[in-house]
Amino acid sequence: MKIKVKIDFMKTLIKNFFIITCFILISIQNGEAKNVRLFYEVLGKYEVKHFKNQNEIKLNQSEEGFVSSVEHNSNNSATGLYQILNIDLRKEDLRYLYFDWYSEKFININERKKEFHDFPARIYLTFRKKTFPFELPFQLPWERYHINYVFSNVEDQGAHWKSPYLSFFTKSHDVVISGKWDPANYWISNKIDLKSDIQKFWNTDLNYLESVALMVDTDNTGRKTKTLFRNVYLSKN
Repeated sequence: MKIKVKIDFMKTLIKNFFIITCFILISIQNGEAKNVRLFYEVLGKYEVKHFKNQNEIKLNQSEEGFVSSVEHNSNNSATGLYQILNIDLRKEDLRYLYFDWYSEKFININERKKEFHDFPARIYLTFRKKTFPFELPFQLPWERYHINYVFSNVEDQGAHWKSPYLSFFTKSHDVVISGKWDPANYWISNKIDLKSDIQKFWNTDLNYLESVALMVDTDNTGRKTKTLFRNVYLSKN
């Protein structure tokens, strides 16, 4: 009788251990699946937009054949490398943006003005607001909202202001992620709470992330710089 009870107890223990292990593995897999990697595929569908002259852009590859880093070489030029997403952040349970950047810095005066609005590194996000119960075949200009996360040469980390390129239809904020006291030529890791920033700047609910761009611009100041981006992804936590 004692032997049977002991055997039954061991079976129950093993069964419970197996169930808990499976639950943990599934949870881990689901958590990993929530991450959306950006600028990772070498043959990804990226768009390049030149605002003035052209940055030299390189997709540096890892041994596995994926993009290990995106390199911008800018000389009196401004270029953005865009990845179009059109992703519902709420539906996919994505709240945070992660990325690393490595940049040279240059002398600037007042980045809040158009004539000095240059940054050695920036990540430019475009959100849109769904104002109809159905999708229109075209985008209304007032539906778009922009956040420009920047590496500043003159501002402190955490500073933010309305973009000098604001217009009646343009809603855009510049946000300093790395500032004047942060080191140049050093990899800096960043984590952004997108939902928190959207609420802070516009007090509204924007679910749709239309695109993300990796940008470097030196056209206003006529400077020269080299910048790299890596490990860009969206995550739920």
